[in-house]
Amino acid sequence: MDLESTESDGHPWGTSSTIASPELLDIELQLAPAIPDSQEDTMTVISQERSNSSMDVRLSQSEADLLKQKSYSVTLENRISELKRRNDDLEHCISLASSAQGNHEEETRLREVISSLKNKLDREQLLTKNYRELEADRLGFLNTSLRAEYGNMHSNIRDTSSMICHLSLDDTLPEQRTGFAYLANNWARRIGGHDLGSLLGHCESEQIPKRFILVSLLAAGIFELVLEEVFPAFLAADSPLLDQYRKHIETQSGRNALQRLDVISIKSLVSDKDVKKGIISERSNRLSSLMLQNLSCFLPLESRDITQRSPHNELETETISDMRSTLHHALKLKIELMLSVKRLKYLFFRPGTLFDAGKMDVVKSQAGDTALLGQEVKICLLPALFTIPEAGNETGVEEESGFKANYNKALVEATDEDIESLVLVEKAIVFL
Repeated sequence: MDLESTESDGHPWGTSSTIASPELLDIELQLAPAIPDSQEDTMTVISQERSNSSMDVRLSQSEADLLKQKSYSVTLENRISELKRRNDDLEHCISLASSAQGNHEEETRLREVISSLKNKLDREQLLTKNYRELEADRLGFLNTSLRAEYGNMHSNIRDTSSMICHLSLDDTLPEQRTGFAYLANNWARRIGGHDLGSLLGHCESEQIPKRFILVSLLAAGIFELVLEEVFPAFLAADSPLLDQYRKHIETQSGRNALQRLDVISIKSLVSDKDVKKGIISERSNRLSSLMLQNLSCFLPLESRDITQRSPHNELETETISDMRSTLHHALKLKIELMLSVKRLKYLFFRPGTLFDAGKMDVVKSQAGDTALLGQEVKICLLPALFTIPEAGNETGVEEESGFKANYNKALVEATDEDIESLVLVEKAIVFL
């Protein structure tokens, strides 16, 4: 397959444009307002537009308020945990004092001072330990590794893809070629550079199994909604005072010092297991519905409203549960990535790219088939991961251009030109 051809040559997978002209026409038709037949109709249209605008403003304000409330809630939960620990220490002091003989007012006061100093010492020791582990890049991935967790994520995605396929009686691809959700089209563009309709046409002509298409789309969705997205979401909330703190820290100690403080602060934020579990569970439930909605074209007709009704049949219940579990693990991986000083880039190798054994592995069903090694990639199921070389990190040039907006945004998409200057961390999984 020649991916260098352009759309003007009639090839649907040309590289000159990422949005086909029929889609532009569809968008224009959707955006174009109906021409009113009378002055009364004109006033009705204006009234509706004002109402929609007002609704958008209220929705944006509600989302901002929700972020603030969530941030406040997590802050209070962490404070409660700290106060509970201090209260336990004080109760222990009081218990010891009440069991002693004689006048113990001074003894009680000294015990309170000792308790306070002990808490301060514990915090200082924890901070020192975190800095030491961060310097060795061991703050995240305790008792595991990026390779192991990335492999687990791929395995989870395969299982979820199989669950979705089992909902249907056969493995035929959707006949639909237009009218897909925005996110579904976006995931397809990450995989192949074009919308989902074009991707399905390509997969049909290349006889790519449905389960592999779903694995690829699920992976693209997880990278966009989980691994690239700011998480927890309230970290993106505006705080003028916090901005000033960060500015002063960067001015006084430099960007690397600010980054390290960011990472250690995030570590403290998610150190409470109950808080961490609540944040992850809430997000995974929400994203599960969102992803199933956007991939509904792969579901049988009777299951396409799976996220909007209850109860579900046994297979539907298992599919929803499996999707949540996969996203739960991906969110935990996101947190581990945030706790590393390394910043990663990822790349889906486009269909038509020549197989490169140095950067790619084939799916298990094709492993060991040496006849395939000189062929082109039909679809990339899991992207390759790269990191910036140590020399690049030390200069700070790459970090300035790629990771300035959010330190907790630990992973961004790479370009074909980028990978020549990057270090491979994990190979891509491809189908030939």
